[in-house]
Amino acid sequence: MVVGYVVMRIAMVAQWLRAAREDRRRRATCLVYVATISVVQISWVVLIFADLSIGDTFGCAAVLLAIELSGPSIAEAVTRQTVAAQGRLRARARGGADDTVGRGGPMASTACYSGTR
Repeated sequence: MVVGYVVMRIAMVAQWLRAAREDRRRRATCLVYVATISVVQISWVVLIFADLSIGDTFGCAAVLLAIELSGPSIAEAVTRQTVAAQGRLRARARGGADDTVGRGGPMASTACYSGTR
């Protein structure tokens, strides 16, 4: 049964690595998924063979479960930070023209409309 999970996780890591190679914008997110899946899977296998008391086993399992469940949240937070930083860099490269047009556009159209009637 454990071998099935290992095989499934190896395939999942391969898919996240492929996504990281193909999508530069979300590469950091994909690599966080790769790291959390890999570390947790290796830790689960080590936990199987570790000679621990029942209390220590449950404690380690709780930590691994917390890491596994928080992995997607951490990865998606990395995406939000990366995308926001890329957006700021693009806006600086354009000289902030999008912000100026975005703020002045509705006012300019209202002024033109009220002046023609």
